[in-house]
Amino acid sequence: MGPRVVSRSGWLLALLVLLSVGLLGVADFHGVDARHGPASSSLKRLHTSAAKVKVGAAAALQPHENEHAKAKSLVQVSQQHTAFTVDGLNAVLLQDNPTYERVKRSTLHDLVETLRGPANWNAAQIATMMKRIPMAKWQKYQRTRTYLEREIAGLSHALLPAIVDFHTTEMKDLPGGLQHHFVWSSDTVDGTAGLPNVIVHERVSWPQWPQEAIQWFGQDMVEYRTPNHHVGLGTNPGTKGFGTDNHELLNPFHPSVLDKYQGPPLSITMDQVYEYSHDNGATWIAIPNATYTITRTVTPLGGGRSRAQITKINTTPNFAHDRHTVTKEFDPPPVKK
Repeated sequence: MGPRVVSRSGWLLALLVLLSVGLLGVADFHGVDARHGPASSSLKRLHTSAAKVKVGAAAALQPHENEHAKAKSLVQVSQQHTAFTVDGLNAVLLQDNPTYERVKRSTLHDLVETLRGPANWNAAQIATMMKRIPMAKWQKYQRTRTYLEREIAGLSHALLPAIVDFHTTEMKDLPGGLQHHFVWSSDTVDGTAGLPNVIVHERVSWPQWPQEAIQWFGQDMVEYRTPNHHVGLGTNPGTKGFGTDNHELLNPFHPSVLDKYQGPPLSITMDQVYEYSHDNGATWIAIPNATYTITRTVTPLGGGRSRAQITKINTTPNFAHDRHTVTKEFDPPPVKK
C-alpha cells in the first residue's frame, strides 16, 4: 500500500477543525473570569479539583510548622499591651520554656493553672502565688513575669516584698543604757534574700514635754524641746535580716539631773517604729509588730542618791512580753575638798 495522499480540501478541513478547537479553548479560559461569561462545566470541575488539592496540601503541613505559626500569632497577641489574656500568657510561657511541663510539673504550675482558669482572681492573690516562686526560677521565666506585671493592673505594686516576722531576739543591759537585738524576714519564699532593694531604719517621735522636764535637758538637746522626730540606724539593707539598737539611759537629760534634781519623778516617753522603704527612702512603710515606746524616768531617792530607768515596750497587741527595763542607782558625787 503506497503513501496516503491528502487533498487540498482535506487539509483545509483539518485546519478549520483545529482553529475551532483553539477558539473554544480560549473562550473557556476566559470563561473562568466572570467578566467574560460562564466557564465550561469541564473547566469548573478542573478548578474544583485544584482547590481541593490546595486545601489538602495546607492540611498536610508538618505539625511543628502549624505550632510555630500558632506561637507566632500568640506572641503578637502578647505584645499588644492591652490586658491579660490566656493566649498572651501561653505565648510568653512557651517563649521562656518551649517544653513547659512536657516532662515534669513546673514550679509555676499552680500559678499558671489559676490564670488559665476562671477569672475570679485579683492582683493580690496572684502576687502571693508569685512570691512563692524562687527568684532563681523567675530568671528563667523573665518574659512571663514581665507580661503579667504589664497586663494585670496593680500586680507590680502587689509584688513589692514586705518585711514580716519582725521580733526581738534579746534586750539587755548596757553600762550606759539598753541594747535591743531584733530580726526580720520577707513575705517571699527567698526570705531576706527576697529584699534586694529594701532598706530599714527607725523613726523616733515625741510630743511637747512639760517644762519641768525640759529644763533638765542638755544644752545641745535643742531638737527635743519641741514636738519633733528623727531617724536612726542609718539605712540598713533589708537583706541583712537583723539589727542592733542602743538606747542611752539618760539622753536627753543632762547628767546633772542625777544629783541636783530633788522633785517628783521626771518621765519622758518617745514613740519608736521600725520602717522599710522600696524607693531608697522616698517613702517608708511601718514594719508590722515593730512599734515601741521608750520611757526614761529619773527619781530622787534622798540623801543625794537617785535612780535612772529606761523601759522599752512593744505596743503591738499580744506583744506585751516584748519589753525590757534597765535600772541603775547613783550615789551622790564625792564632796570636793
